[in-house]
Amino acid sequence: MQITHSEVDGLAEVDPEILLLEPRDVFDEAVLGYVERCGQEPIACYDYERVIDRLKSAYEMDDSSAEEWFSFNVIGAWVGVRTPCFLFKTVR
Repeated sequence: MQITHSEVDGLAEVDPEILLLEPRDVFDEAVLGYVERCGQEPIACYDYERVIDRLKSAYEMDDSSAEEWFSFNVIGAWVGVRTPCFLFKTVR
């Protein structure tokens, strides 16, 4: 399921401080929605495979480069309690 750009914009109605990956014109296509957790603020949820696909197409990366960049710059970046989560649909 893919949500539209306006639906991604609508996440601000859920939480005005929700964090989204930048640049949005690259990563918004990978947003699945948001996740709620007990006692915490909602966070954006991204499809891991789509994030990798967007990195490959937007920055002309191969699989290995995209996965390495993601691992270091995204998964490796804690930016507080609103740090987005990533859905891995398969076992690594």
